[in-house]
Amino acid sequence: MIDLANTGAVPPLVTDLNQDERLLRQHVFDEQRRREREGASMQAANDADVTRVLDAMVVSLPEEARETRKAILRPQVKRMLSQRQSAPSIEKFRKLWKQRLYVYEGDNELLDIRDALRLVFETGNAATFLSRWGRARTRKNSDSQTVSILTVRMHGRDLPLPEIDLRLVISMSILGVLPQMTRCANPDCANPYFVRHKTTQRYCDTPACIAHGQRMHKLKWWREHGQERKKEIQKAKKRAGNKARSKTKTEQ
Repeated sequence: MIDLANTGAVPPLVTDLNQDERLLRQHVFDEQRRREREGASMQAANDADVTRVLDAMVVSLPEEARETRKAILRPQVKRMLSQRQSAPSIEKFRKLWKQRLYVYEGDNELLDIRDALRLVFETGNAATFLSRWGRARTRKNSDSQTVSILTVRMHGRDLPLPEIDLRLVISMSILGVLPQMTRCANPDCANPYFVRHKTTQRYCDTPACIAHGQRMHKLKWWREHGQERKKEIQKAKKRAGNKARSKTKTEQ
């Protein structure tokens, strides 16, 4: 479930980003998603990909300002496109699970399931996913006759499930861990969809995201209490200065 949700380009966070950052990330995501749907190679971003994103970003600007803005944004767009090119592709996901699950979906159908699954992680609402994907497809004569056995752990018990397909495993997993399904609050997390240990957890367990969370916590505290803390420091320095001057006068 987590492997599929984190496969391919990840939609940008809409919180904790300013308007320019949201716009940039959305255009980069749109380009990556287009390449996924068209089956384009997920190699390093080329000039055509970068140019396409830049053209979309500056289309609303006056014509005389577009080239200057594109020159400023180009390094960041290229870096962001390249970062997500290393994400697991649908083909890698299929190879990972084909020995353990009955995965009969084509690439576009897997992408549809993935996008619906991401909405469950984002919103905590599983009704739409389960109503569409929570049932098995009838086997066809052209399907593989291999019977796969998968053990699913639910509520502390290991349940062997013979001849089961991907969408049913995901549906049962959702029913088992729905309250813990969430998205990492770090906008730069490479694999942001995860199952949290406690309901207050906002960041996944990777060191980079934990460090990001600590920085955000300190920044929030400083924004709320920084001015008060500055005044306390200034008062302490003033008292220390007065005390030093008083001691000097006494010694004289």
